Amino acid sequence: MDFFLVILASCIFGSNFLFNDRYQRIAGSGLRSSMVNAVIGGVIGIIALLAVNFFMNGMSFSINLFHPAALTIAVFAAVNSIVYTVCSLRAMAIINLSLYSVFAMLGGMALPSVLGMLITSPETGLREPLTLAKAVCFILIILALLFTVQKGESSKGKIYYIGVFVLNGLSGVFSTLMKKFAYTPNQSEMDAISTGYSVAMAVFGIVIAGIVLLLVSRKEKNTVTPAAFWYAASGGGLNRVANFMLVIALTMGMQSSIQFPIVTGVVMIASTLLCYFTPQKPKKKDIISVVFAFFGVIALLFIPI
Repeated sequence: MDFFLVILASCIFGSNFLFNDRYQRIAGSGLRSSMVNAVIGGVIGIIALLAVNFFMNGMSFSINLFHPAALTIAVFAAVNSIVYTVCSLRAMAIINLSLYSVFAMLGGMALPSVLGMLITSPETGLREPLTLAKAVCFILIILALLFTVQKGESSKGKIYYIGVFVLNGLSGVFSTLMKKFAYTPNQSEMDAISTGYSVAMAVFGIVIAGIVLLLVSRKEKNTVTPAAFWYAASGGGLNRVANFMLVIALTMGMQSSIQFPIVTGVVMIASTLLCYFTPQKPKKKDIISVVFAFFGVIALLFIPI
C-alpha cells in the first residue's frame, strides 16, 4: 500500500510541473502572481485534503490539528512552500522546464534520503542503512538527471537552480522530521496527525501568502484569468494531496532513503510521458534519461540488499 501511494503521488507531481509551467506562461512570475498561485492552490488543497480524509475514515473526519511538534514543523514547511512557489515560477521564466525538473528532483531525492540515513527511525530506533539497492538507484537516477541537462543555459538562472534544489529537498526533510517528532505507534492516530500537519501547512501558507499579497497589491495590478485560476487550483490541489500521500507512506514505515529516489524516478518518467501531449515532444536523450530512471526504481524495488 505504501509503494502504491508513493507511485501515485509521484505521477501527480509529474503532472504538477506542467500546471505550474502553464500558470507561469499566463500569469507571469512576479511576486503577486506567485502569491495568488499560493492562495488559490492552498484553498483548493485544503478542500481536497478534507475530502480525502472524510472518505478515508468512513464518511467522518479524523484530524489532529494541535499536535505541538507537527504544528511547529508545519509553520516552517509553509514558509518553505511559499518561497519555493516564488522561486519555481521565476525559474521557469528563465530556465527551461527540463533543467528545472533536474534540480528540483535531485534536491527532492538527495536531502530527505541523506537525512533518513542520519537520524534514527521512531519505529526501530535505528538509522536507515545504505544498501546496495539504494546505491545503485542513486547512481542511475543521477545519470538520468544528467542526460536532461541542456547546454547554453542563462547564468541568471543559477540562483534558481540552487533554490529549487534546496527548497524542494526541504519539503521532504520537513515530512521526515514530522514523522520523527510526531510519531505514535497507533496508525489511526498517526494518520490524524499527518492530516492535521498537511492542513495546517496549507492554512499557514494561505495566511502568509495573503499578507504578502496585500502588501504588494498596490504595486502590481494584474488580474487572474480563468485559465490561470484553473492551473493554480489544479496544481495546488493535486500537490497538497500528493504531499499528504507521501507523509502517509512515511508514517506507514517506508524509509525516506527509499521513498524519495522512487519519487524522483517516477516523476521523471511521468513528466516525459506527459510531454507527448504537448507541442514539445521528448528528445532522444529524454527517453534515455527515462530508461535510467526506470531501472533505478526497479533496482530499489527488487535488489534484496
